[in-house]
Amino acid sequence: MPVEYYVFPENKNYAVFAENNLSWANLDEKSEDAQIPHPGNISSVLCSVRALFEPCFGTEHVNRRALAVFPTNGDNMACARYHVIFLSARGSNWCQYAYQFAHELCHFMINADIVKPLRWFEESICELASLFFLPGITEQWEDAPPYPQWKPYAREFSAYIEEEVKPTSAVIPEGISFSEYFSRKMGHLETHEYERDINRLCAMHLLPIFEETPALWRDTLHLGKLHAGHTFLKSLQHWRELSDAKNAIEKIIALFEGRRDV
Repeated sequence: MPVEYYVFPENKNYAVFAENNLSWANLDEKSEDAQIPHPGNISSVLCSVRALFEPCFGTEHVNRRALAVFPTNGDNMACARYHVIFLSARGSNWCQYAYQFAHELCHFMINADIVKPLRWFEESICELASLFFLPGITEQWEDAPPYPQWKPYAREFSAYIEEEVKPTSAVIPEGISFSEYFSRKMGHLETHEYERDINRLCAMHLLPIFEETPALWRDTLHLGKLHAGHTFLKSLQHWRELSDAKNAIEKIIALFEGRRDV
């Protein structure tokens, strides 16, 4: 099938591909009309996400390999080896595009085969990327939206996180601490990394630590250096040894240990 090729306006290394047999169209169930956004609009949204990644990850660490973004009817996915990200967002739901892309772009940045017992933590970190960066798009668009007429949409990114994402996280039972909850779940998570509500719960608790130390995003690039065969807490300690933001990672360790001394 022929492929239409669109270059991101702000970065020549990034592109959106839309296949004729699998488009970005979103079928309106009431009218059965397809809502097809211009790929340039999609790329403007995704470039807004990427622009926020650079200051946190550091321009010297940003994965600058050419990246294609395809629509998919399946799961969202980043295939770093093949420089491809698949998104299931459709129509002009810019918040969903940004949310999905931030998660998958985080995988693309980490760019490592994480050991199986720690993949749930990587998923939580990538879920955190969506929670962390979407409010930044609100600030970005309120000041300088891609198009002037998009400025009123700016607040929707923050609202999407608060109204549609955070309420769907897991709930810790009353009387159980965060550390105890994850201690009980750890065996399951080490073999079932895609527990989205639990990943999101973890991300929400990590969020204040990353907000306090945004440079911690650079240290997520070390997650691929951690080994199997260690307990989760031992792996966090190893991560701290490899990283620059040691105080921030010590706070993450304290969170999972249930300590309040940092």
